[in-house]
Amino acid sequence: MKFLTFIISTAIRWPLLFVSVFCSQVIAQENDLFLTNGNILTLDENDSVVNSLLIRNGRITELGNDLQALDGVQTVDLEGRTMIPGLMDSHVHFIRHGLRPGYDMREIESVRSIAELQAALTEKANAIPAGALITVVGGWAPLQLAENRFPTLAELDEALPNNPVYIHYRAYGPAIANTAGIALFAEGGFEIAENGMVETREDAVAAYDFLKSRQTPEQKQRSTKSIMSYVNSLGMTSVIDGAGTNRSGAQLLLPAFDYAPILAVWKNNEMTVRVRPMFMSWDLEVGDGSGTSEVEERVRNSFMGHGDDMFRVAGLGEHTVNDSKSVQFYNATALAARRGWLLQEHFML
Repeated sequence: MKFLTFIISTAIRWPLLFVSVFCSQVIAQENDLFLTNGNILTLDENDSVVNSLLIRNGRITELGNDLQALDGVQTVDLEGRTMIPGLMDSHVHFIRHGLRPGYDMREIESVRSIAELQAALTEKANAIPAGALITVVGGWAPLQLAENRFPTLAELDEALPNNPVYIHYRAYGPAIANTAGIALFAEGGFEIAENGMVETREDAVAAYDFLKSRQTPEQKQRSTKSIMSYVNSLGMTSVIDGAGTNRSGAQLLLPAFDYAPILAVWKNNEMTVRVRPMFMSWDLEVGDGSGTSEVEERVRNSFMGHGDDMFRVAGLGEHTVNDSKSVQFYNATALAARRGWLLQEHFML
């Protein structure tokens, strides 16, 4: 019996508690690991629960009750915690999220009021370098807050008197910055309204692009590792990545440049999430495979399944063509089938 990845839980707000123990790290470090004194859910045909597990060379070799530790093998006492196979998200724009500028704050997903948002922002500021930029880009909505509105400039200043913050709704805004954020934009010649709001789609896209333009490759790699750490804390260990579009704003992903951060993290053996990227396009014309559309060039010049256990090409998607009811979509699907590519298409009936 083999389970490639497990999460051990410690988060108080969940029935299970998460501890960061990943087989992926074991593989990268070529260490053996013995886990004992836990409630290990095997999810086998009998839903067995055992208390011990041995990992050798990145694979589970023994699973049972009261196994004995081996000499030289690192031992982790789970202290009665429950251990489950890692969760997988089969459709998420994960790589794109790793491109967020500043220190992106995913913790906003669980706040339910302006006061909780302020507390989360303050806690974030205390965990990062003094004066560093905090961003909240997508993954939230005013509706989730009891007040059903954006925070005000004064409320953001109260929570973050020294850190610039930029909170961006969905892909195209609107958005808001605090006083320190307004000053940061002013340094780059970008003017924000006195109340901190960025109301129009054009201005929100421009503001977001300005912040992205200040990123270094090292900062993008840090953001990529940060989103991995965040989803690990929720029990997630694997994702199928839906790429990004060629449209400006927070959903933009440029294949020629934007895979560099996660590829660097992969090369450095720092992956803690298994990522399966798909390649997206919005082609208007797709032919028999000999043409110049992005889909045709992709299947000719890329390799389906290329990679390893931590990062491996998963296929074409989230979109392959501009119209999923067109003959071009059928051409793309037939081409993918002939060339052995998996294909995922997001469309509405």
